[in-house]
Amino acid sequence: MEESVSMEMDNNVLDKEEGCYDNTEAAFSDDEEEVSNKGKKREFRFHPIREAVVEEPADITPWLDQLDDTMKEKVQGLQKTSDTETQCEVMQEIVDLILEEDFDQEQMSGLASCLSELFKDHFRGDVLPEEITEESLEESVSKPVCLVFRNLVLMQEDNSGFSVLLDMLAEFYQKQPKIGYHLLYYLKAR
Repeated sequence: MEESVSMEMDNNVLDKEEGCYDNTEAAFSDDEEEVSNKGKKREFRFHPIREAVVEEPADITPWLDQLDDTMKEKVQGLQKTSDTETQCEVMQEIVDLILEEDFDQEQMSGLASCLSELFKDHFRGDVLPEEITEESLEESVSKPVCLVFRNLVLMQEDNSGFSVLLDMLAEFYQKQPKIGYHLLYYLKAR
């Protein structure tokens, strides 16, 4: 009796398993000819994922205490203005402060953190302008961050400020790794 019950169960399992599979062959659709419900062809193209940009004011207060009063004043001035030309002027003053012989290396990390936070929008999106002309390339490297690059390029390697600016860029790189690509772009575009 137990054998007959087990045979009936095996037969039921086999019947169910055979019914699970469709005997037609599998075929893959061609992506370009994929037709939507409305009868129109759908095109499949590569669409890059865009970072969601949330416009929030840069909060640099945690690092301001690491800066001396003069540098703190310049960085706050940089934060308050949105005009690129004024930002460039203030950034040049910051670079000049860095190049002074009494610049405290202890401030380097705090300054790099402030700058990376203030210029985070600069590192989003494309570096290369959409329309490439002499004027658009010049404009693309006329940003406050590029002033550090310009000063570095114009300096002689044996100048003591050269190593200080390299240290500044190295510290900046720790906070914002994209700065390396921007330096390479600056060198090629100028």
